[in-house]
Amino acid sequence: METVRATSVDELVGLLRDSWNRHDMATYVALFGPDAVYVNAIGTVWRGHEEIERGHQRLHGTVFRESKITKMTHRETAVAAGVAVCVCDWEMVGAKPPEGWRMPDPRRGIMTLVLVWGENGWQIAAGQNTEKLALQVS
Repeated sequence: METVRATSVDELVGLLRDSWNRHDMATYVALFGPDAVYVNAIGTVWRGHEEIERGHQRLHGTVFRESKITKMTHRETAVAAGVAVCVCDWEMVGAKPPEGWRMPDPRRGIMTLVLVWGENGWQIAAGQNTEKLALQVS
């Protein structure tokens, strides 16, 4: 398992974006704690490094193989000593939906991360990604 040390929340968010854009899921998952829980944008729950990495690798081999995060801003709030909640607004281009799916380009969403400070700096203990969808009224 690769070790990545993020000494600030800004650095962690930058590493998350950059590893996504390189499709480097080993670095991406190294930003998560070993027992992290992640809920992706369609509600699939992944627990631990192995599931988080396998799920992201599968998606980066298909839907996200040409994707790039073009914007990622964030705000963090300290909730206890060594614990923060980080809310990231993101924008992505280049995702290729499965046949029959319609997906906006760019895609936009919000990712909420629970971060914990430890011997490897800031790590993600839990995350949940939500895609922003335009409300369609009939």
